[in-house]
Amino acid sequence: MAKPNGNVLALPPTQSSFPRATPTDLASQPVNRQPRKRERQIINLSQEQCTVMELTAGGAQLGMTLIGKIHEHANQTFEETTAFIVDTRSRPGRDEEHQAYIDQFSLSQVQLCAQQMLAVIDVGATGIGREIHRSLYPSPDEQADGFWARLFSRRED
Repeated sequence: MAKPNGNVLALPPTQSSFPRATPTDLASQPVNRQPRKRERQIINLSQEQCTVMELTAGGAQLGMTLIGKIHEHANQTFEETTAFIVDTRSRPGRDEEHQAYIDQFSLSQVQLCAQQMLAVIDVGATGIGREIHRSLYPSPDEQADGFWARLFSRRED
């Protein structure tokens, strides 16, 4: 429940002990005044940093969504594959020795399928993570390489 003065967190009001000597925000500047060169550089840099942060956040959100889709697909594929293996394993008409071989082979198939699916999930998620982690301020080498060269290179970063 809110305090009578509207301060939900019951925190004291914030006050600066330092007086403002001059206005520091851009809104306090005269409208017709053109920003100085250094001010333009700072404004441009700030806009660039905001863009980079927004794109980084968007990339992270997209990456998480895509990793989730990889897991969903792996689950569905594993379910379908194991259902097929179990159906094949349980077909009637085999003698005891033949069924023992089928049982062992089927068990190995399910285990191998699980290992391979998990490995593919790991590789896919790691690749997405690398792209998320890639700096939006690329080095000169990365600028020269381009997307397709990065994608198909065997270079370890």
